[in-house]
Amino acid sequence: MEAAKAKGPKKAIPLTVAGAYHSPLMQSAQPRLAAELAIITLHSPHVPVIANVTALPHGEPASIAGLLVDQVTQAVRWEDSIRYLIARGFTRFIELGPGTALSGFLRRIDKSVQILNVGDVPSLEATVRGI
Repeated sequence: MEAAKAKGPKKAIPLTVAGAYHSPLMQSAQPRLAAELAIITLHSPHVPVIANVTALPHGEPASIAGLLVDQVTQAVRWEDSIRYLIARGFTRFIELGPGTALSGFLRRIDKSVQILNVGDVPSLEATVRGI
């Protein structure tokens, strides 16, 4: 935490994670992931998907596997992805899963967007009513 703060950020938040995801420490996982992705058929998504590593939409099956392998070791460009969506008129975001960490990050980017959270059945029902 102190090393991160020494590099300039005003705040560093420890995340409870099971591994050093999205860092060079995960490089040994890339060949196995690439091999597993090579044996499945990928299809174009029905909606554009913003890639973690480019912060841009992608959808061509040929690029999906490479981007998934890249994201194992590369930084997540989450703020850039959110800014891309907001610039294109997106105003409502839904965070799926336990906790609200991403919602907090999103509020720091743009307080005007609507943020809904789904972590269980009651919150899913509330989100559906709120849409």
